[in-house]
Amino acid sequence: MAIDVYENPFCILGASAQDGAQPLEETAAKLRAYLDKMSVQSASDGTVAGIDAIIDFQTWLDSNELEPAIPTGLPRLDIQLGGGLKGGRCYVIGARPGVGKSALMGNMAVHAIRAGFKVLYISLEMGAREIVTRMIASVSGVSIGKMEGKLLSDDENLAIVESYALMPGERFRFSMMARTPDAVRRAALKMRAAEGLDLIFVDYLQLLHVNGKTSSRVEAVGEISRSLKLLAMELGIPVVTAAQLNRVSANTGAVPKLSDLRESGSIEQDADVVLLLHAKEESFGVRQVDMKVAKNRQGTCGKTSLIFDGSTMRFRQEAV
Repeated sequence: MAIDVYENPFCILGASAQDGAQPLEETAAKLRAYLDKMSVQSASDGTVAGIDAIIDFQTWLDSNELEPAIPTGLPRLDIQLGGGLKGGRCYVIGARPGVGKSALMGNMAVHAIRAGFKVLYISLEMGAREIVTRMIASVSGVSIGKMEGKLLSDDENLAIVESYALMPGERFRFSMMARTPDAVRRAALKMRAAEGLDLIFVDYLQLLHVNGKTSSRVEAVGEISRSLKLLAMELGIPVVTAAQLNRVSANTGAVPKLSDLRESGSIEQDADVVLLLHAKEESFGVRQVDMKVAKNRQGTCGKTSLIFDGSTMRFRQEAV
């Protein structure tokens, strides 16, 4: 933008200071008016013109490129999600304790890593070794009990070693110290700058804290859920987090619903997708789990039956 030096009050101010030709108050007023004018001309107001939005939509519609998505490892869920986990969206997995929400996130993380994506896993419940144990079990098929008891056959040792190549360590990073949304964001930005970042997991939402005081826990959780959604939008990647259900729901054993999410109002509002897990019958360590897509801002809702093997922390879809 060309600037007319004769209208530029910075020039006038300099001349005024030299010869005293103009009162200082008048020069200051011109300076304020000039800055206001430059601000209006140069700064964006954050709006998008309707015609620009329509042109952008049609350009996207005409292109052959599909919106990038990270597969979850559960094909029918990927179909409901429009291909998988998508950038800028926040996904919440809600369940009662012990149903498998952390295990499901671990399965998703492993599948993303094996597909070549880079993952940041924020854990406030488990250490890195415990998480890796679960991941190795799900990839190798060797039970956690045998690993912990060091009761491995030669074939099982080989399966574990082979699993390392399937989930290269340079593709994922753990953080056990990111205990606030700001700390999660710093960890994400650091990893993105160092080696790239495609996907964030947070286990789990209600264990995060906010900086400063809030009037209630509901307000604090609302600030946390909103921060995770904003982080997904800022980085343009998916953020997946687990969430606890309230105690009343846990005690009744009924099929969970959206309102059962603890401090649910903000979580429901901020999440793009909410998955609710409900444990059913269990036999010899294998459990049937219903997974309901209870909210899907950009797609369909519905229920899928899963089989969960607790010995290897593996989820798989039940055969139709």
